[in-house]
Amino acid sequence: MAAVLNAAAHARSAATEKASLKQILPLLEKRPTDVGLILTITHLYVLTGNHAAATHLLESFFARLSHSAAASDLDVRFAPGLVATLVSLYAQQGRPGAARSELSKAAEYWGKPHKSKTEAPSKALLVAAGTALLDTHNQDNAKTAGEIFRGLYDQNNEDRAAIAGLVAAYSVTDSSSIPSDLTSILPEASHLVSDIDAVALEDAGVPALALPSQPSESRKRAAPKSVPSKAKRIRKARMPKEFDPNKKMDAERWLPMRDRSYYRPKGRKGKKKAEGFTQGGIEDKASVQQQQQQGGGGGGAKGGKKKGKGRK
Repeated sequence: MAAVLNAAAHARSAATEKASLKQILPLLEKRPTDVGLILTITHLYVLTGNHAAATHLLESFFARLSHSAAASDLDVRFAPGLVATLVSLYAQQGRPGAARSELSKAAEYWGKPHKSKTEAPSKALLVAAGTALLDTHNQDNAKTAGEIFRGLYDQNNEDRAAIAGLVAAYSVTDSSSIPSDLTSILPEASHLVSDIDAVALEDAGVPALALPSQPSESRKRAAPKSVPSKAKRIRKARMPKEFDPNKKMDAERWLPMRDRSYYRPKGRKGKKKAEGFTQGGIEDKASVQQQQQQGGGGGGAKGGKKKGKGRK
């Protein structure tokens, strides 16, 4: 309590929680094992909505105490109030596995003899640890929970929480270990289901989940209207000379000239040669041989004689 009042004095009546944290956090370096100061900073972190920082603060505090050789520090490390604070932070962040691990560590520490003279805490911590271990539906965890509830039952054999936990744990691990006086007081199964009408349940059938309603036509998103694309503007530097935008462009302007449909070769020989071509095809071999026979081998002089060179 004195540490909490000291932290409040150092806060100097700050208007907000964040301003108080700025004033108090430097004290943590001077007093790293001050429980009251740790809880005050944790509370301020929770008020500001920073649960992750509060969890990290307690985890680092527990780690420092775990490495200490003093037995009193270990008693503080596993103090039920501090353990419950960390478990509640884990629950706030949706971390049930970490909460169960912390509870089982505390239950193991207080269930065994320890060096200090500190008395074991009340049964609330042990019951919470045993219940959390049973919720895992794990064989090893159920065995540990059975040991916890067995210790509580040996201390007080009329404790209803200890009896319920002991029966639940041993029914999973070893049903023969359940004391006979406990099995005799357990209600029969027929008594538990006496008010249930099995015929009505069978007639009702298996409930079916409602199908998700289909979105109506009005709620459906309207398709975007197609916007006519604007004609691409050509720069003047890229336009050919004497370009007329009103004149229709030739569709075959990308083909070579001899592959165009309107190509007509000039000259008599060119016309005959073009007759042997298909549009973009290969010249027929038979027509080529016929032309060579008619032309005498492709343009040689008459009689096979070459003209002599004249004088220069």
